[in-house]
Amino acid sequence: MNKFILFLLMILPEVFTKLLLRLPSSNGVKIDPKQWLLCQLSPADILGEPGMEPEEVRRNIEAVSGSRKLPHTDKVLSKDHSIKTSGTSIIIREYFSSATKKSKEAIMYFHGGGWVVCSLNTHDQLCRFLSYYLGVRVFSVAYRLAPEHKYPIPLQDCQDAWDWLCNNSKELDLKIEKVSVGGDSAGGHLATTLCHKLLRDNHNFLPYSQLLICPVIEPFATFSSYKKYREGFYLTSRAMAWFSECYIPKEVDRNDCCVWPLKAKEWKGFPKVFMISAGFDVLSEEASNYSNKLKENGVRVSHKVYKNCIHDFPMFSFLPRPKRYFEECLDLYKSF
Repeated sequence: MNKFILFLLMILPEVFTKLLLRLPSSNGVKIDPKQWLLCQLSPADILGEPGMEPEEVRRNIEAVSGSRKLPHTDKVLSKDHSIKTSGTSIIIREYFSSATKKSKEAIMYFHGGGWVVCSLNTHDQLCRFLSYYLGVRVFSVAYRLAPEHKYPIPLQDCQDAWDWLCNNSKELDLKIEKVSVGGDSAGGHLATTLCHKLLRDNHNFLPYSQLLICPVIEPFATFSSYKKYREGFYLTSRAMAWFSECYIPKEVDRNDCCVWPLKAKEWKGFPKVFMISAGFDVLSEEASNYSNKLKENGVRVSHKVYKNCIHDFPMFSFLPRPKRYFEECLDLYKSF
């Protein structure tokens, strides 16, 4: 089916999509037609694969990701803060509006992109939407990217950003005990491994909660979901293998919980977790395993699985179902 027809089906009512497309199903659930169209319209290597140059993939991603406006985001303003970290500086972008002025709560957010691609700009609309819908300020972190900056540099940037927020909470008029962390995909990995690092290091302040959106939990994973959804569903197994190779040095201890959070031994005081995952996603199985691990260790967790969605579907909240699902999740997160 040519791209013109696919584009046409994206704007036509869903009934036409169901009639003209053979939608894949998994465990008796058919994929959301609009998200399936999105997969068909996306180049297979949009998120990269072994042998590709990071700069090329970054250009491709920056050209398309986050370009669609999400609802109400024009009501949210932003300003950039520059902070020092490890001899250089990074940007933290603060999102706020008239509705967030009275709130002392906030979320520090880490964007996805396999630790290799994406930026403040690709996730600008998502962060604006989060700020508007939750009624809190969002602080998005421009951590340095792999492979130029391998682990632990991106994670250390995230901790430096967290320390900056803690040290400046009074000036920012925030109650640090009510500041959470969040992230999508690799950003979700950074959010939860930051919590493991802070807990391990006996940090004075741990985040209030974690909002994890389709997070990476197990780099170099070989779970069945990696075979079942290996290609054709936006995020491919090849891309995940490439991301992991770019981010993680070969000499890293495979028991390091700041890379493999399922290997963590300390859990007392670990921040509660609200996790969102998708059915048609190579990462679906590791999300389920992490949810079970958290429960086993007495960590409060809520895990919402959207079986007819693709990886990182909240990024596509310009589509009807992702928008509805994401709003549903954020309503639940508010009272979590």
